[in-house]
Amino acid sequence: MTSDGQVASKLAIQELCARYCHLLDSGDMDAWQELFSSAAVFEVPAFGWLAQGKEEIPAFIRKILPFEFGDFKHLPSSHAIEASDDGNFASGMLDFQFVALNQQEPVVAMVGYYTDEYVKEGQQWRFMRRCIHPMMVGSALTNALAAKGAL
Repeated sequence: MTSDGQVASKLAIQELCARYCHLLDSGDMDAWQELFSSAAVFEVPAFGWLAQGKEEIPAFIRKILPFEFGDFKHLPSSHAIEASDDGNFASGMLDFQFVALNQQEPVVAMVGYYTDEYVKEGQQWRFMRRCIHPMMVGSALTNALAAKGAL
């Protein structure tokens, strides 16, 4: 049976993941950076991308982000979370679509899923590891990444 603490943790982690999308999509990188623990890892193994540390992750995202802020939207779904018994760690899997809004019409640029590790620091849940697993990468994203020299 799930405890009240685990339910509260799962809700807080869902909020963390929603804020990740909203803050990144809007370009509020200072607030977005605060969603990560100091030793966080962000990676996309399919592209060979890895950033380590809360300070490095936003700079890395700016370097590889193929679109201007406001020109894309994250659409997450199907979030599954497993919280530890001690209430300080959790892991999760979250499906997503990444939609490019700067085309003639909205285009699905990527479909995939995240595998995450979360840590509770004080009263705040933060990302300890976020790994993106692309399952489909559309030409709008591939072309934009290639033009930026990120592939």
